[in-house]
Amino acid sequence: GFQHFVFAQRSIPDEGLSVPSQPSHLTGFSIGARAPPRRRHRHYPSPRAQADRQTGGSADTGTSCAMAPGPRNANADGTVYGFISGWWYPIIASFLIYWGIRGFVSGLPLARRLWRIPQSRISSSAENPDAVAVGLLGASNIAKFAVVWPSGKDIAVRVAAVGSRDLQKAKQYAESNGIEKAYGSYQEVLDDPEIEAVYIGLPTEYHHIWTMRSIEAGKHVLVEKPITLNHREATEISNLLESKITNARTPEEAAHYKSLVVLEGYHWRFHPVARHVKRVFQDRKFMGKIRHIRMDFSLVDLKAWSSTLFSSSQGEAGGAGSLKQKIKLLDRWCYAIDTIRFALPFGSKIEVTSAKFSSYRAEANMTATYFEEEGKGKRLGDSKMQKILIKFVVDKAKLEMPSWNLKVSGSLNEIYVTNIGHPYIYHSVHLGSTADAKKRRSVQMYGEGETTFEHQLSAFAAAIRGGQPNGIKGRLVDNKRAASGDDEIWPTLSSSVENMALIDEVLIKGGEKSLSAKHWHNDAPSR
Repeated sequence: GFQHFVFAQRSIPDEGLSVPSQPSHLTGFSIGARAPPRRRHRHYPSPRAQADRQTGGSADTGTSCAMAPGPRNANADGTVYGFISGWWYPIIASFLIYWGIRGFVSGLPLARRLWRIPQSRISSSAENPDAVAVGLLGASNIAKFAVVWPSGKDIAVRVAAVGSRDLQKAKQYAESNGIEKAYGSYQEVLDDPEIEAVYIGLPTEYHHIWTMRSIEAGKHVLVEKPITLNHREATEISNLLESKITNARTPEEAAHYKSLVVLEGYHWRFHPVARHVKRVFQDRKFMGKIRHIRMDFSLVDLKAWSSTLFSSSQGEAGGAGSLKQKIKLLDRWCYAIDTIRFALPFGSKIEVTSAKFSSYRAEANMTATYFEEEGKGKRLGDSKMQKILIKFVVDKAKLEMPSWNLKVSGSLNEIYVTNIGHPYIYHSVHLGSTADAKKRRSVQMYGEGETTFEHQLSAFAAAIRGGQPNGIKGRLVDNKRAASGDDEIWPTLSSSVENMALIDEVLIKGGEKSLSAKHWHNDAPSR
């Protein structure tokens, strides 16, 4: 008594047996034939196994009980067949080779630009007697990017001295960077009569006191951002410069202080990308009325990232942590404030509607209002108030490619800039319709690979000598800012004061007090 089997007819290449779809008692099922496997266990030999049996190779029984041990998709000879086999190999290899070559070729310009940063392009025999002699306050790494390396490509500047609280450190720094003099204090740099300008690359809490002392010494100042920790300190710097001009004992002294350049180091403003997008912002025929501005900034701090690696929080909730953490975070999100104010139409008034802080993250929502004339032929007073919605998010605990992205949307078109802060590394300017992506175009402006710091130092030196580098008016203009053109590119001292006022407002809206570093003034920084 054999069990009846009902299954779809198919030919099983095992000893030439053909199994019909009818029950065995109706078709004369042979007693000598092997019963077919159960449906749930049925396995049929691979085409390769069939060929082996036809040529006298290894046999395959065609049933699950007689299959050789091994992987489910294994041939009788032990080889594995499946999706990735045979003719797929050259296809996959071709794709890998193609993308490898494409990545290598596209990465060459980036590698060239990065390699260029520390290189000197000026011959050691080339001398410029009119070069601006700059002294460094602090033997810091940022000073290399901002002054030391750019000065090796600009004959208009030379680094003449470096000061540190550790004389041995200053000597080592001077020797490794080709600097003539090394001092064991910052004040000695200010007392050197050869030094015309100073670069302050100290921690943020020391910017205020050493900018004040540099002005007292009659030096031009390039100070890292933010210029101070709060609006009050920034106002003190502005008032000091004004008092020096007003209370000068001689006309020559008044002229000297009037010509002093005090520049906050928002280096990104001096790159051609910034000038280009500024002109686009001001082109009302292209942009229409500005509606939205969004700024996203991410430059990972590995310590911050590692502390949040196994936590979903962004540090201490409901606040920005310790005072040191607040200052380090401010060093990031002050860029957002400056970039937003740069993108706004001239004369805009900003109101902070909400702000939120944690140890490693800052975000805020704002509205800006400005008056825009209705059209040609209208009287000066015929204008309408426009409103712009603004948002920024700054996160230094996010592990991703550094980003400094600005998006400005108008009623007609929008502009989206990737990495506006360090465009010499990579960037892209996307221009086009807010509704139709097909009408957008992209622009890139790398030039010869000049960094934003090179453009900034060149502008700083030309300002001291009274020139106009790349169309930027170098003279410090505090009370006469033009409504258009390259005047707004230059971060004037009055603009720095306004930045700090907005920073204070954001802090207060986020439940924080304005920052202060008075208790640090008698201490020496570690640089």
